[in-house]
Amino acid sequence: MGVLTSAHLAIGQPLADRLGSQASLKLVFDACSASDQTADKGRKRGPTCLPSAYYDPTFDGRLHKALLPSPADVDAHGKKLPEMSKWVLYKLNMTAVQEEEVDKKRSRDDTSFGGRISKHYKHLHEQVELQPAVGDMNLPSAFVTVRSKPDCVGGTLLPSTTSCDVVGRQPKIFVPLRVREYKRSTRTCSDALPQAFALATSIAIGLLQCGVPSKQVIVPVDVTNGRSMQFGAVYIACGSMPLCWTLSKELDLSMCSDVITAHLHLCKVQQHIGTMIDVLRQRTHLASYDAPNLTSIPRGIWGKPGCLSDEVYPELPLESSLHHVLSVLAVLDSAGVHDCVCYPMGFGEVVTPGSSDSSWCAFFADLTTISDDNPTTFTKNVPDGPTGVLFAAAFRAVVARIHGAGVVHGDMYASNLLWRQAGDGSIQVKIIDWDTCFLIEDGIPDRWGKVWDTKCKVRGRYCRTKDVRELDLFMVRVVEWATSCDQSTPARQLWGDLASAVSAGASNACFRDIQELYLAQCIDDELERSS
Repeated sequence: MGVLTSAHLAIGQPLADRLGSQASLKLVFDACSASDQTADKGRKRGPTCLPSAYYDPTFDGRLHKALLPSPADVDAHGKKLPEMSKWVLYKLNMTAVQEEEVDKKRSRDDTSFGGRISKHYKHLHEQVELQPAVGDMNLPSAFVTVRSKPDCVGGTLLPSTTSCDVVGRQPKIFVPLRVREYKRSTRTCSDALPQAFALATSIAIGLLQCGVPSKQVIVPVDVTNGRSMQFGAVYIACGSMPLCWTLSKELDLSMCSDVITAHLHLCKVQQHIGTMIDVLRQRTHLASYDAPNLTSIPRGIWGKPGCLSDEVYPELPLESSLHHVLSVLAVLDSAGVHDCVCYPMGFGEVVTPGSSDSSWCAFFADLTTISDDNPTTFTKNVPDGPTGVLFAAAFRAVVARIHGAGVVHGDMYASNLLWRQAGDGSIQVKIIDWDTCFLIEDGIPDRWGKVWDTKCKVRGRYCRTKDVRELDLFMVRVVEWATSCDQSTPARQLWGDLASAVSAGASNACFRDIQELYLAQCIDDELERSS
């Protein structure tokens, strides 16, 4: 079994590129052999993970259904403290605590905090292995080496139909299903999340390679330092790409509400492990793992390099800008605004073929390709003719929903609008590229206020009203005007050029010309003043 030092994931061409050969990206991550290298030697190395929980990135909500306690679960439990509240390690002087004292090295002891959790919350048919090597579990080594040893792995024993021992008995193989990592009390749980996700990625790929349906591959992850816990999962996006997602904040186990939440998370993990064991047992053939490699993704994933770079939020560190954007998207998600928003499904640092420079990348479902997380295809170019008028009306309705949730997109260019026409003739519009979004109540971020100062959307009605919603509504009015103009007018001809644009750059240039023409011809109406 070999050792991978980075993951190679072939992805579909970006939505911005209509021509050219299929693009591919390579996730950047140096393999580690032990979890302590994550924070102590290499900082937070591993698959990129989020600092907190935001929304379910899957189209069908399968992550939250499988692993997130529902409001009904919380109500049913009430305020009674779970048994685990008695096991929490209370240390006032955290800097003086040795690793051995918080049961990192004694996690295999049933009397430790970690040991008690494993014993109390494991499924009836689950087997727990402590510090097994990735190579010993016959897992593909994605992001980690075959010598990597997760602190605690839960799984099940299943008969292998590929071989028999010397006396003809059918051997059993251990199939890992979840990961738990322990950290000393001076560390936060997020310090160990990247390594836990790296190990869980190997498990997810292993399940996929042995035939588990991609939509059922969900690998629970949790990290504890004896006084707090944090939960996450690795799932398979769009049929074949493993992505990690954080499912909770760091839960303070000395707080009543947080320890109850942690208990309910562990109960959901227990139920999920039972479901996965049933899925595996129903299989008539369980093959041994193949040689280590990552699955090929010919299409289905759209990767956007350069997402949230210093050019977008130069005054904010990456984690802060990421938190800003995802918090805004979480507001849309909680308001039920789903079918018109393209939500990020995960993140990573990537390099493009032939380049050594890495960039921050967000991963989305490719809306032009049908996959597990995109059941219908969308069109990138705006429509012309009578369909263009329907498109404009659908666009206004979508923007109204977004504003109704208290959010402004801020960059409603035509290249950020995809659409499809349903069987009944109605138009569905979906909006991508949310790097510039913000909450209405917060106002325009300082960075964008300076960049947008001379833009058409600012020179329109916004310059008079200072209503931040006008940044989006200006684009709506431009689209409505251009699609309703007579066929022989310059505006309609420009719209026709926009509908046939062959790249995002050409689309943006054409749409800027339409905005300038709109201001030139309709400035009095735009500023609501008499001629």
